Amino acid sequence: MRWLVLILFLLAPSPCAWADPAQDLIAAVNAARRQVGLAPLRSEERLARAAQDYAAVLAEWGRLSHKGPEGSGLKDRLMRQGYPYREAAENLASGLIDSQKTVGLWLQSPGHRANMLKPDVQDAGVGVSRALDGQAYWTLLLGRRVDDHSQPLWFDLEEGP
Repeated sequence: MRWLVLILFLLAPSPCAWADPAQDLIAAVNAARRQVGLAPLRSEERLARAAQDYAAVLAEWGRLSHKGPEGSGLKDRLMRQGYPYREAAENLASGLIDSQKTVGLWLQSPGHRANMLKPDVQDAGVGVSRALDGQAYWTLLLGRRVDDHSQPLWFDLEEGP
């Protein structure tokens, strides 16, 4: 019986596996923002849906691209979810084990770092999906809403890091 308990203990997932990777990633981004005196991001449901949907597309597609397989871009993904924005950015990653390592690598990339440390963004949404081979695909969407009665300031979001 002791052996069975020991085996079950050793086979049980680590506490890290039980954590919410989306919330962990936002917390890691907020830690980086705090270090440079920026306000924390808040989780936003529409951005989270858009991020999760796109992470699943990337995992199925098996590659990273800011343009979807049908040619869609960030603007299209945000419009589909009804997120009117004044400012928006997208970070993508694949193959990384956890949120801390993903944010760590983004912080080493000037374009990705700039996205996460934009002072004007307030909202974040995270998606993570695994491909059949087990590789993780991460999507971080950042934005700042405009109020529902004003005109969104659309601009070219296809130029990503």
